[in-house]
This record gives sequence, C-alpha cells and structure tokens, in this order.
Amino acid sequence: MKAFYISEYSSIKSNTFNTVVKWIALVVTIAGAVCNAYLIIPLNIYLGNVGSILYLVWAIRIRDVNIALVNFGLLIIYFSGLFYHS
Repeated sequence: MKAFYISEYSSIKSNTFNTVVKWIALVVTIAGAVCNAYLIIPLNIYLGNVGSILYLVWAIRIRDVNIALVNFGLLIIYFSGLFYHS
C-alpha cells in the first residue's frame, strides 16, 4: 500500500510539473509572437527560443514526438536568427 502511495504522489508531482512547463511555454511563446508583430528585435528571437525549448522539454516529457519535432525545427530556425541578427 505504501509503495502505491509513493508512486501515486510521484505521478501527481510529474503531472503538475508538466502542466506548469506547458503554461509557461504558452505565455513565453505568445510574448515572442507579440514582440515579432511589433518588430521588437532581438527580444522576439530570445522569447521564441525559450518558448521552443520549454515546449520541447514538455513534449519529450509527455512523449509526443510530433510536438517535439515541430519545436525542434522551430528552435533551429529561431537559433539561426540569433546569428543572423548578431
């Protein structure tokens, strides 16, 4: 019974962490899109990178290959923007 409780507690903690990462990624990604719309350079690139990294971490943790690949591709694009604007 005790082992089940520990397993259940660990699962709840993991789900909470995944939810927090997902929502932070959402806020950062939207902030990056707003900066992109108003041409706030290079903040839009930095926020895009952070948002993609957070979504990539979330996708890996929940084992969603499609979302992980999309965000890995976006990360490469945003990362190349850092060198272009430097």
